[in-house]
Amino acid sequence: MASRIFLVGTGVESIYACCLTADGQLELIHENKCGQGSTWLFRRQDLLYVVNEHSNQIETFTIEDQQQGKLTLKNTISSIGYTPCSFDIDPSGKWLGVAKYTLSSCSACQLNNLFLFWFLVMVMRAHRMSFSFH
Repeated sequence: MASRIFLVGTGVESIYACCLTADGQLELIHENKCGQGSTWLFRRQDLLYVVNEHSNQIETFTIEDQQQGKLTLKNTISSIGYTPCSFDIDPSGKWLGVAKYTLSSCSACQLNNLFLFWFLVMVMRAHRMSFSFH
């Protein structure tokens, strides 16, 4: 049975493609370079969106090789604020919401052909934030 590959954000400048061996050990298949603080990964079809907390950026990668977990960087944008921590894409695939630690804020942007166009930034209290579109 073939091992299933999964991607791991490291919190540093790498995203690891890994699998579990037959005896339950974690095996590194491939290391992909990325921005600083890759702590939140979101896959949508053949795209991978990555929050980089320490560089205040969102990166978009294409998943080029499913078997090896190889990624190709397509776009990097500002998170429009400091310390982004998570995000979600609405079911239509048109909107991306980004939560940030700083000022308990969130941003919304429109997705368009791998390019992200920011148009709205709003500040909310942490207990009132909701970032799931589901």
